[in-house]
Amino acid sequence: MVGFGGGSPMDTAKALAVLAVHGGQMPDYKAPHVQDAPGLPIIAIPTTAGTGSEATRFTIITDETTDEKMLCAGLAYLPVAALVDYELTLTKPMRLTADTAIDSLTHAIEAMCPSAPIRSPTRWRWPRCARSRPICGASARIPPTAPSARN
Repeated sequence: MVGFGGGSPMDTAKALAVLAVHGGQMPDYKAPHVQDAPGLPIIAIPTTAGTGSEATRFTIITDETTDEKMLCAGLAYLPVAALVDYELTLTKPMRLTADTAIDSLTHAIEAMCPSAPIRSPTRWRWPRCARSRPICGASARIPPTAPSARN
C-alpha cells in the first residue's frame, strides 16, 4: 500500500492496509484498541513536512457519520519504508509548505518540553517551556510551582 501526499492520504493508506487484511470497520480499530498484527506493507511518500505520519505507528481517521476523529494505534500502522524527498514539498503552494514546516518545528519543540513537573530537592517546578499551555483554544497559565509532595 502506498500513501502519497500529506497526513490525510498517508493515514488513509495506513488504515486501508489494516482493513485489507483484517476486515471490519475503522471504529473497530480506534483506541483503546491496539492493532499490532500487521496489515499490508505500507510505503509512505510525504509531500508536506508537518504530520510525521510516515514515521509513526498512529493514524487519525474521521468517522463522517459522527464527525469523530478516531485515533488508531499499533505497529500495523507503521510504514515499512518512507521515501522522503524535500523537493516534493516544492510542488505545493508556498503557504502550505511554510505552514507544515512550522507544524514540524512545533512538534519538535513540544517533544523537548516535559508536561510533568520536575522535582527539585526543595520544591516541584514546571519547566519554563511548559508553563503556558493552550487549553480549549484559550491561553492558560500553569502556576510556576506545584504543591509540595509528601513522601
